[in-house]
Amino acid sequence: MYGFMKEELAQTITNELESEGVASEQEDKEALRQIILESVEDYFDDKIADIWTTEDVRERGEEIGIRLSEEEAKQVLSRVLEKFDAGIGICWEVLDVHIREAAGQ
Repeated sequence: MYGFMKEELAQTITNELESEGVASEQEDKEALRQIILESVEDYFDDKIADIWTTEDVRERGEEIGIRLSEEEAKQVLSRVLEKFDAGIGICWEVLDVHIREAAGQ
């Protein structure tokens, strides 16, 4: 997982915990974010994660002439995960297949 994604994940979790009242002071929030970030970094120390987003799917759809809604892009990602083949992986061509399926082509 890229560093900026780890940062985004830590921030998202921190914001959610703050909304639940776990961290109310700015210092507490920053300390909590740092603990979460360190935990995420430790977790991914011996792993990799390739993240694909609905933005990736929608942009690729536009490139091949297919406009997808956010919900359709989520369905494409779900289908990609459901049909994942480690021998092929996830690449633009795999996304193309699932985008075209979502569009009924």
